Amino acid sequence: MSTGDAYDNGMENFLATTKREIEFLHGTVRQLMRSQLCTIIFEYVEVFYNRERHQSRVAGI
Repeated sequence: MSTGDAYDNGMENFLATTKREIEFLHGTVRQLMRSQLCTIIFEYVEVFYNRERHQSRVAGI
């Protein structure tokens, strides 16, 4: 990948949104153990992001 690559920008946007939403749901995550953080991220992606969050591309909007 090169500087300013669309895939890189998309991943950075996804990670920033994920971090912001996890901190909104769970508060600060800086003091958590790695295993706790892995569980929170897994639950966020598999449960909230994939099943509950509105997906505009899937909905055809």
